[in-house]
Amino acid sequence: MLKLMKITLKWFAAWMLLINNVNADTVLIFEPSDEMMPVPDSYGDRVTSWIDSFGNRYAAGSGGTSNVTVEYGPPGSHVRQAPGPYGGLANVACQEDGDFGVLEIRLTADAGFQVALQGFDLAAQNDDVILSRVEALGENGVTLHSRDDVFVPGFLGMTTGFDFAKAPLVARTVLIRIDLSTLGNTDSHLVGIDNIAFSQISSGAGCPRAPRLTIAKSGGSVIVSWPGSGYRLETATSIQGQVSTTWSAVAGASPVSLSLTNGAQFFRLVCP
Repeated sequence: MLKLMKITLKWFAAWMLLINNVNADTVLIFEPSDEMMPVPDSYGDRVTSWIDSFGNRYAAGSGGTSNVTVEYGPPGSHVRQAPGPYGGLANVACQEDGDFGVLEIRLTADAGFQVALQGFDLAAQNDDVILSRVEALGENGVTLHSRDDVFVPGFLGMTTGFDFAKAPLVARTVLIRIDLSTLGNTDSHLVGIDNIAFSQISSGAGCPRAPRLTIAKSGGSVIVSWPGSGYRLETATSIQGQVSTTWSAVAGASPVSLSLTNGAQFFRLVCP
């Protein structure tokens, strides 16, 4: 587990989660789908192969998320899998027309594991549409990613992609939430989702739950601290694509005192 914090040592900044070198172990492709039909309740649950015992198919190479389950909603709605074309997508999951105005897909990991969402694709049937918001939420509704006024193409060969491969969205539960309110009650099915790529990450027997990294100004210094034990602090002066080229260990246990400067610096907690 890694936690990353960027700080300009003269001021404060926000912290973010960084996971390196995580490759998708399962990709939901909603096949076979010769006609619009309900997404099976079991689709995406504890995937161990590219095809399960019910004949549900996943992308080639899938099969490494035996500790993750998937739910389609919101509760009470009827999420369907449908054949394309939806833009450049051949098969999709979509919300049945009605008054829900939202499509939700929830990925939940067993105790001791976390979900790492790598990405997904959206496309529309027939015409281009604009969605008010597409977001991914973690536990307690924490926003992991949010995008407003999302353009979703309906032309063949085009999609809108959400790519988190370099910095997956990691939480015990990840909820993909697509606001369909701009479509109206009779057109909810016109936007579909496909290629939902995710992995599972073990919390690790020797690693407690990742702590929050915090900073506080004290005179001419800034104090970097974190609760508990089992994690060590590393720093870098720059990162590229949220993956640093050089990380250096910072000596000492929490709290660590650093001199204020005008430069930017990144910090992460590493376990083990």
